[in-house]
Amino acid sequence: MQEELPNMESLDINIHKRGSASIMDPSTPMINLAENKWTPLFDFCNYVFEAAYFIGDRTQFLDDDFEKTIEYLAEEVFVIEEKYRRIIFKIKPAFLHLNRSLLNKLWIYYEYPSLIYLGDERDEEWLINAYKHNTFHEDIVEALEEVLIFNRLTEENVIWVRAGFDVRKVLSSISSTDD
Repeated sequence: MQEELPNMESLDINIHKRGSASIMDPSTPMINLAENKWTPLFDFCNYVFEAAYFIGDRTQFLDDDFEKTIEYLAEEVFVIEEKYRRIIFKIKPAFLHLNRSLLNKLWIYYEYPSLIYLGDERDEEWLINAYKHNTFHEDIVEALEEVLIFNRLTEENVIWVRAGFDVRKVLSSISSTDD
């Protein structure tokens, strides 16, 4: 039996400017990061970048699995504020490679979730301090050349992409069309 490849054609990818883009999944009201269609993107990022971080802002709800989910995903927790209203932690690499269902669960818990990939792990301290001082994503990508940020804003079926470099380098890795 032949393995079916992820269908990247169903994603609407728009480049807005050099370091900014959006990825919309018009087939669903809410993006599911655990779906196979996202595998090429995660595989590329896990290969190219040294470390990944989760930032959550404004918990939408908490349940009995919330803290366990963070325990499983977090390699190191840097910030927890106001009973998890805001959090930043380094993600265990295995969860980005093997099982993104817990990551997707945490993505849903937060109104404004973000994944941040760093090309140089030595920038970690700068990133944590920037987050503690409420630095905007735009300012982070201006300050760090080797950074890639995925986040959700108000539309639950759209992921916004910001990078300190030409974002087309990443998006072309997941696109099935040759531009």
